[in-house]
Amino acid sequence: MAEAIGGRVEYVLRNVEMTIDEYSFLAPVAWLQTGTGGEQLLLGREVVFDKFDIEFRQADEKILFKWREDCLQFPSCQQSKRFDRLPTE
Repeated sequence: MAEAIGGRVEYVLRNVEMTIDEYSFLAPVAWLQTGTGGEQLLLGREVVFDKFDIEFRQADEKILFKWREDCLQFPSCQQSKRFDRLPTE
């Protein structure tokens, strides 16, 4: 349970491996289990916002991610891997 603006909400927290551009890392992600009346069922930005400068282009409906060169000063960046190309499964 966590406190939110509208009251208490239930969530499930997991670490998820993500790849954005050529960078792969683990990030905590929470899925809301309590209905909030909206479509916001996925939460998480703690690690991603440390690793990337993020630009929201509302009119173009785009989100741009640029790797932060100073990222290694944040503990969440020290487990990151960079790929010259994405790994294949």
